[in-house]
Amino acid sequence: MQQDKKYFISKSKGAATGPFAFFRGCLRTNVNPKWYADKITSYQILSSKFNREAVYNKCFVAPVFRCRILDSHLFLNNLLIPLSLTTSDKTLVIVTGPTGSGKTGLAIEIASHLGCDIVSADSRQIYRGIPIGTAAPTQEQLAAVRHHFVGILDLDQYYSAAVYEEQVMNLLPQLWEKGDYVVMCGGSMMYIDAITRGIDELPTISDAIRARAMEIYTCGGLAALREELQRLDPDYLATADLNNHRRLVHAIEICLQAGVPYSSLRTGEAKERPFRIVKMAINHSRENLFNRINARVDAMIVEGLEQEAAAVYHLRHLNSLNTVGYKELFAMMDGTMTRETAIPRIAKNTRVYAKKQLLWLRRDPSVTYLDPSHPLLSQALGAIG
Repeated sequence: MQQDKKYFISKSKGAATGPFAFFRGCLRTNVNPKWYADKITSYQILSSKFNREAVYNKCFVAPVFRCRILDSHLFLNNLLIPLSLTTSDKTLVIVTGPTGSGKTGLAIEIASHLGCDIVSADSRQIYRGIPIGTAAPTQEQLAAVRHHFVGILDLDQYYSAAVYEEQVMNLLPQLWEKGDYVVMCGGSMMYIDAITRGIDELPTISDAIRARAMEIYTCGGLAALREELQRLDPDYLATADLNNHRRLVHAIEICLQAGVPYSSLRTGEAKERPFRIVKMAINHSRENLFNRINARVDAMIVEGLEQEAAAVYHLRHLNSLNTVGYKELFAMMDGTMTRETAIPRIAKNTRVYAKKQLLWLRRDPSVTYLDPSHPLLSQALGAIG
């Protein structure tokens, strides 16, 4: 069959007409795409031009009537589409890695070279008023490349990886209208997974349930959370990080809101994404990484981290401030920790956090590691291809 530079569109039920042709299908971005009519993702094909443009479009909801491969074409709802158009050429470049590894600088270099925006994947940089402790991009860096999801929330605003997934997945198609690339930068691994794998469909937590779950922790600490989860969801408790109160509280929230165990709602299945994903991280030796972390903590103190923490001390009960750097300084301000102890403790706890990030990364075989002893930009562009 000759590859005609047009689409053949019938006027039968379910087929699209006019300058835009809409179809539904599921794309696996591998060498041999497989199509499944029961897993549907929306695309928009510009039929007036043969430009291999596949733009993600969530609004089309017509059902799939027929889906089969005919020679080198996809025959879908009486719409004949060259298979060369069914693999999206849009790319999400993810610069991730442990805290203090140099993600921000590299992401800006890549985005500047590709002429695209940066989407932050940092669960603390998203908040206003704490740029020093979260190592947020500087004003100069923000001016160099347009950033998204940096300093957009008040400290008392609720946010989650599920909300992040929804908002970023809505934003990406708009950014790709300007070019083929978007850079994502951050070390919040749940946010990275939310975009690359997707979040399980979970109920929205009401304020009353959220307060009830937090009260369990406030009144009884970790022991009370574990006891409640043993009652509500022993299967989740058996695999949970028993010292991570945020995860335990979240699990209790889901159990109470859904009325079923949290573990029963976790499918572990990755969602299909209609774009190419390239992940990379700077591969510092552990000694070098820890030295970088220690130096950065010292620099934060010089830049005014103590003053920044003092300014939000009255909000120390908020989850947004329950993070390394602020917890230690709040303890100092409470009088339960000396300054001589608090500052080294910040560095120590940051190193512990970095180890957790490294462990998470090592489980992901798709990450390309860059050698910091050689120019990073050329390595990154080579990985992008």
